[in-house]
Amino acid sequence: MIGTMRMVNIRKDVGRPKGCHRRGTLFVFQKFSYYMENIFTTLYKYKPQPEITPAENFFTESLKIVLSSDSELLNKFVKYISGDLIFRAPFILESQVRYGNSIIDLQITDKNYKKIFIEVKVNAHENRYLDDDTEDDFGQVEKYLRMNNGYVCFITKDQCNIQVKSHKNNFLGQFEWFEIYRIINNYLDNTKIDKTKTYLISNFLKFMKNLDMQPFQGFNNKDIALSKTNFLDFFDKLLDFLKEVNRDKRIISFCKKHKLSPMFNTPKYDHRNKVFYLILGRPEWRWSKQLYFGFELWRKGEFESFGEGLAYYQGIFTYPKANYEKIRKPIKNIKINNKYFEKDKEPGWSLLKRFKFSIFIKLGDKQAITYIYNSLLELEKSGVMDVLKKLR
Repeated sequence: MIGTMRMVNIRKDVGRPKGCHRRGTLFVFQKFSYYMENIFTTLYKYKPQPEITPAENFFTESLKIVLSSDSELLNKFVKYISGDLIFRAPFILESQVRYGNSIIDLQITDKNYKKIFIEVKVNAHENRYLDDDTEDDFGQVEKYLRMNNGYVCFITKDQCNIQVKSHKNNFLGQFEWFEIYRIINNYLDNTKIDKTKTYLISNFLKFMKNLDMQPFQGFNNKDIALSKTNFLDFFDKLLDFLKEVNRDKRIISFCKKHKLSPMFNTPKYDHRNKVFYLILGRPEWRWSKQLYFGFELWRKGEFESFGEGLAYYQGIFTYPKANYEKIRKPIKNIKINNKYFEKDKEPGWSLLKRFKFSIFIKLGDKQAITYIYNSLLELEKSGVMDVLKKLR
């Protein structure tokens, strides 16, 4: 049976059990404690109940079990989320730790009693709170930082707009689950561990895959060959790629600078038009002007200059025609690198660039994302972003 690390109170006159060291009247077991939690009993606490969907608590307990099963894996996890800060092993993991009206999903305590509070999000976003006295609106991370009892880490599927005002040096940052998947997977691939741990950790990675937490796997030669006529066999990869674009730190920084965000629940797939797309814009722009990045499948005869097959496209689309004319005129006089955009290619598109998927991805997915980032920089450098902001 696999147990979790626990702190156990033991009388001073009792001999010290083998495999632990003493801290005052507490013994900390470095591998597994003599009192071990049962995995199944622990997880059963979060069985579905009326009006409760315990996905995050269930996942948190599963993560705790996996990290507790291997001290070296736990060390790598702590080192990754803590950056340049130093936390010393051995670590104690606890879940659902209460501080007043706050419940910490996962708490890690190091050898010197320094604490890390981890907020776990599976599908939800950061909770928001309202101070009745000051009417101050603040998030969950800010709430934990105000407690000033430890460092705070936020882990979710997608980047959120975390606002930190208090104890900023105690915020370790926000991370995404694909990063944690990569840490665990790299450890499993490069470390000799026993069969029981291998089984546990590999199955947890499968569980993370089921929850869509794995990193983008990248396109391969088979995908490129299929792109000439079809995309159904790597449908998920196309969406995953656009999600990867959306979480690229350079692009996130650019969007923050220009107050852009993903619109209309994109990235997504439009079944009717057979297009994948990510739309960036401002809430007040709505449909009037949008930055599009995506993939579309062209059939023979639909677009003669392109031919057929899967294409990548990006550009600025405006609607209705009156808005298109407003934006088209000033952009027409702007010099822009045609490596990234061409002017007036199709109705509604003041800027557009389209080319075959095989050309777009030939240098790999990382270079493709860099191309998109450089395209955004070209919009900024050329003055197109200023035009978009000014025209109403």
